[in-house]
Amino acid sequence: MAAVLVVDDDPSYRRFFKLVLEEAGHRVTAVRDDTEALAQLRRGGFDLVLADLWPPTVRLEASQFVRDVQSGAGVSSAPVVAVGAHENPIGLPLPFLRKPMSASALEDIVSSSLPSEPSAKAIPPTLAPST
Repeated sequence: MAAVLVVDDDPSYRRFFKLVLEEAGHRVTAVRDDTEALAQLRRGGFDLVLADLWPPTVRLEASQFVRDVQSGAGVSSAPVVAVGAHENPIGLPLPFLRKPMSASALEDIVSSSLPSEPSAKAIPPTLAPST
């Protein structure tokens, strides 16, 4: 399916996102903060970023993080889904998922936010079908 980068400071939510999305067939990398997220995004290979943009561990201004990810400024670009306990306060038009959420709500927003065809970059080269 797709490669999803999860950014959340709460380990229980990282586990929940990983479990639900892997069961849905996605490859999931879960990190604690924006610094780790940017390091992963520099490596590339993600089709979607699911990010809690308001944890105390976010060092960058949240709107700048989103712009960098969406534009590919020094990192691979990917659509961003914002996650949080409060409404989206950064003023950017993003899909938003309110905590707590059900597994089906998570699956629905991820499905609707993914590009119509996840990129080939989502498949590690060693696992890509040979042609």
